[in-house]
Amino acid sequence: MQKLNLIVGVLVFLLVAIRHFIPFKVKYWHIMAFGAVILILSSSVSLSEAYRSIDFDVILSLFGMFSLGFALRRAVISGILSTNILNAPEL
Repeated sequence: MQKLNLIVGVLVFLLVAIRHFIPFKVKYWHIMAFGAVILILSSSVSLSEAYRSIDFDVILSLFGMFSLGFALRRAVISGILSTNILNAPEL
């Protein structure tokens, strides 16, 4: 089982790294979810163990950051902020 965990982990890492070179569009979370399903179906990780390992604080934090980033991008504020930060004089 340890070998399968390592193989799936390395495969997921490599696929995420080269996903832009794959001829069809694959999002990184598709690859990660597929790896998780493989580990659960192979009984390498139990469903309850997988559920317990989810850190909902991190998920909510990421959701908040992505929502804020999307709102800033829609409001065109992110371009203005990044331009001002990149053109700021050095201290």
